[in-house]
Amino acid sequence: MHEPVPTRRAASIEPLISIGGISAMNAYSVDYSRARTVFVVAFVAQLLGLMGFKLVWPFLPLYLGDLGVPAHRLALWAGLLDFAEEIATVIAAPVWGVLGDRFGRKVMVVRALLGGALVISLITAAPNEYVVLALVILSGLLTGVISPLNALVASVTPPGSLGKVMGRLLAGVFLANTTGPLLGGLIGDAIGFRGGFLIGAGLLAAAAVLVLLLVREPPLQRTSTGEGKQEIGFFRQLSRMVRVPGYPALLVCLGVLGLSGMMLYPILPVLVPTLAGLPTRAGEAQVATAVGLALGVPGVAGVLASWKAHLVVERLGSGRTLLWSATIGALFTAALFFVDSFWWLVGLRAVNGLFLGVAQAALGALVGVLSPRDLYSTAYGVAGSVQSAATALGFLGGGLVGFLFGLHAAFIVSGALLCVVAVVGVFSLRADQARPAETTIPRT
Repeated sequence: MHEPVPTRRAASIEPLISIGGISAMNAYSVDYSRARTVFVVAFVAQLLGLMGFKLVWPFLPLYLGDLGVPAHRLALWAGLLDFAEEIATVIAAPVWGVLGDRFGRKVMVVRALLGGALVISLITAAPNEYVVLALVILSGLLTGVISPLNALVASVTPPGSLGKVMGRLLAGVFLANTTGPLLGGLIGDAIGFRGGFLIGAGLLAAAAVLVLLLVREPPLQRTSTGEGKQEIGFFRQLSRMVRVPGYPALLVCLGVLGLSGMMLYPILPVLVPTLAGLPTRAGEAQVATAVGLALGVPGVAGVLASWKAHLVVERLGSGRTLLWSATIGALFTAALFFVDSFWWLVGLRAVNGLFLGVAQAALGALVGVLSPRDLYSTAYGVAGSVQSAATALGFLGGGLVGFLFGLHAAFIVSGALLCVVAVVGVFSLRADQARPAETTIPRT
């Protein structure tokens, strides 16, 4: 096969990257076409899959109302469903990650997408809230689309392009999280929740078919012991990943960043109606629209930030990128403590979304940079588990802080957590000091 001429930038990092004694640039130079195809298919599949979930999950409390759950119990059930799914994901994500490194990342992506389609289809036939809860737990155990897709894309991406590619993949997550609930609301009002849920299941199934037909996964790399036996033990794979220099600090940053953001979600729906300047229609305040805008505007900003985050990382390095993005994000988050106007809140959260989108993209790329290539699925699986735990604790922690110290206190606590990300990032996540044993990585 004709070997394309490497760019000047790619050639400049060639001496710094080696895998198993073979030049990584030689390994990748004949696979640029595959890498582009995998990225495009993964981006579309992720967008379809996450939108499929977002057509369903935000509206489950309302669906429970249709099943006969009293209105005064819906808030309790909404929190229970979210918590149950995240805890199930915490348990299952590392297991699927290890299996992905053993049997292939593509099959894990297809498993997650088809599992989601199956569970959502069954939810439309659920007779009561207890069956819905059981199916939500099953969803947490079977699905988890983002981690295996990240591992699949990282496995075919040249190391010098990881920051750019993973940042753009993250932009798809922000896009789906922002547009999915909006479309779900429109579809639910038009044809009912069950019809919307079936459309969501169809999107997940279509995404699985795209990956199944269009993605060619490269052969798995295996790491052997000194006696020539493959390391296939479940706990041994997890142990190898946790011992990678820099990876535990990366997990701390991912968890604390997620905790900081998610603890505001139970606060904003209660705080927004008390602010001045809410949008109105026919003289009446549009509270639901205002809450949706306050929750969704950081995601819109995150799409823009994550798409170009690699330029910031290339200029500042990963440690300083986290220092500045998390620090500035902390200042804008803490500034929300003084806000009594709705549009000031929206503006500050939009700017906050830009900086935290950069931080999130930098951390997502570092998972691939710091990880041995034969452990990509394990690395992203464990990272996904940590983020799910942070989401579950964020909902509980935000509500607890708001109850004990007042709604505005949550902004101070959230900002303080971002300062932790900045400190850990700048001291512990400089890629030139954190190198997996099998791979020498470029400075970031």
